[in-house]
Order: sequence, then C-alpha cells, then structure tokens
Amino acid sequence: MSAITILNVDATTPAGAARSRTLTQAGYTIAEARTGAEALRLVHELMPQLVICDVTLSDMSGTDACRQIKADPLTRGIPVLHTSATCVSANNAQVTAASGAEIYLTEPVEPLELTTVVRVLLRLHHIEREALEREAAFQREQAARKQAEDATRLKDEFFANVSHELRTPMNAIIGWAHLLRTGRLDDTQRPRALESIDRGARTQARLIEDLLDVSRIVSGKLVLERQPVNLAAVVAAAVESQRAAAQEKGLTLQTGAAPPNFTVLGDLARLQQVMQSLLSNAVKFTPSGGRIVLTLACIGAETCVSVADTGEGIVAERLPYLFDRFRQTDVTRAHGGLGLGLAIARHVVELHGGAIRAASEGAGRGATFTVTLPQAVDVEGTPRAPIAPTMPGNYGPKV
Repeated sequence: MSAITILNVDATTPAGAARSRTLTQAGYTIAEARTGAEALRLVHELMPQLVICDVTLSDMSGTDACRQIKADPLTRGIPVLHTSATCVSANNAQVTAASGAEIYLTEPVEPLELTTVVRVLLRLHHIEREALEREAAFQREQAARKQAEDATRLKDEFFANVSHELRTPMNAIIGWAHLLRTGRLDDTQRPRALESIDRGARTQARLIEDLLDVSRIVSGKLVLERQPVNLAAVVAAAVESQRAAAQEKGLTLQTGAAPPNFTVLGDLARLQQVMQSLLSNAVKFTPSGGRIVLTLACIGAETCVSVADTGEGIVAERLPYLFDRFRQTDVTRAHGGLGLGLAIARHVVELHGGAIRAASEGAGRGATFTVTLPQAVDVEGTPRAPIAPTMPGNYGPKV
C-alpha cells in the first residue's frame, strides 16, 4: 500500500487536512499541494496514482487544473477525484465531469466513504492500465508476427527467384552443349553456341558470387583487405567495364575530372565491386538514348562518388527499402537478376566507414546514387588535408 501515492490538492481547508489524515491512516503515501500551479508541478514530478482536487483553489479552478492534467499525454491516465463543499449542484457535477474528472464528491465526506471511493478508483485504474498494457503487448506481438511473416514471404519469393535465375542460363548451357556434342551445329552456328555457353556460365558465376557475399554478410565473415586505393582509378575501371554495354544501348556516359591520386583506405576489389554494381544498374535501368553522369569530388574529410542516370527512377515508397536484402521490385524482376547488388554495396561501403544513399524524383525521372567514404589517413592516424573539388573534365573512357 505504501507504494501508492495520492496527491491531495488544497490541504489548507479543514476538509483537505482531514482527507490527508484519513488516507494516511489507510496506508497511502500523501503528497499535498495548496495551489493549482503547485499541483501541476507535483503531478509531473511524482506521477501519483490518484489526484484528489478541490474545485475551488486560490489561483485557478480545480476543473482547469484537471483539464491540464488530462490534456498532457504523460499524465492523462491519472484518475482525478473532485471534491467541493460549495459547488454542490448537479450543474457543478456536470462541469467537473466535463473537465475529465472520474468522480465528484460533495464535502463533507465520511472517512469510510472516502477510502472506499479511493480504493475503487485505484482498482479500476489498475485494471484499465493492465488492459492497456495487454493491448499494447498484443499489438507488438501482431506487429512482430507480421514482420516475421513478411520476412518469410520475401525469402520464399527470393529463393524462388534464385531457382529461376540459375535455371535460365543453365538451360541455355545444357541445350547448346547438347547440340555441340551431337554434331547438329554447322560451322556458322558453333560460335553462337560457344558465346551463349560462355555468357550463361558468367551469369551463373555472378549469381553464385552474389549469394556467397550475402552469406558472408549474414554470418559476419565479409572482411576487408585494406590498403590505399586510388578511387579515381576504381571509377575509371568501372566505366571501362560498362563501356560496351552503354554503347550497345546508345547511352551517353559523362564523367568529370579528378586528381590523379584521389586516395581512400579500403579494399580495392570490394570498392571495384561497388562502383561496377552502381554503374551496371544505371546502364541496365536507363533506356536507349539516355544519359549517365559520374562525378567524383571531395567534400570536407570525405570523398564522394555520384552516379546519376535518366532512367526508370524509383517511386518514393520503394526508397526506404532499396538496400534491403531479399526485396525486389517489379522493375528489377523485369530486368532479371537477384537484386542483391545494392544490399551488398551498402554493407561494403559501411564496412569502409562510409555511407550510400539513393535519391529519385519518382518513376521515369531517373535516380542518383551517392557513395561517401572517409579520406585516407597518414601512418600516424591523422587525416590528410582535404582535396579541393575539381571542375568537370575526363577521368575515364568517354562513351
């Protein structure tokens, strides 16, 4: 019982003092306030289980104090009992009820009546709080269950897509290999068969490597071999790797100038993987005749690589989930692949202490992906002097 605190407001009157004595004898801890302002302060400081407030106070009405208690999200759940020896009409009771008070008693109140009403109010408040807590727990359980169901559904869809993506090039490999083995192809058809087999094998190798990377990420076994890396050279290599694909689609690929030694501390192979993934996505999702712009700059203590395209864009609802594993959009499915590249890229960039973000004005309005990485540090561990931003020029093959 001693853990229950009751705030008795207006203990200056004989009735108020009598309330404090009665409730103290009943085993409750009593805090007293003589004004509405003091009551509002103590409600926030003590968070009592019950407030007993006289309707007539020296600085404000008890109904005004009750309205403020009930209007505050932190205190609105505290029950309020109004008392009065002067405001005893039915209209007064309606006014106090409208302020949010749970009950209204007319003074003088017999000690047994007061303790009974207080006990009932506290019991009802306890039951209501338990019901709210059960409802909140139920809502949390429902949310967790839905999240688990969504995760299971996404994984099921992902593995079904894995099966499809692996089977498609495998069917081509098996089919062409069978025709070669049986001698059904003439000399003009054999190069096409070999090209199809090679392309299918490379596609499967890339898919398998993505799956292995995701497995390493999930198990925490993806590690970096750090060394000073010239980021300008990494970007130039990514441009070179996508040059033929961009030419085939008639895309304009624009790059900007960068200092010859734009150095970060990182894993060369992994950074190449990130840049190639971003650029290959831009080529894949940009329609014929579109444009891709790569910029490399230094902002403060960070190096920034930006890949902007005039492609299919990203709807606003998709942006928050763009880097999640096992999620694919209809656009991604239409172009093939597992959609793991961005999830892997984000993890690799974050392992480097950097960040990757995406921006788009909506479907059909292109997208921009920006990678920020910390600049390389000297042997003593101090950052190198920032490199000034550069003017547009050419630091990679121009398509």
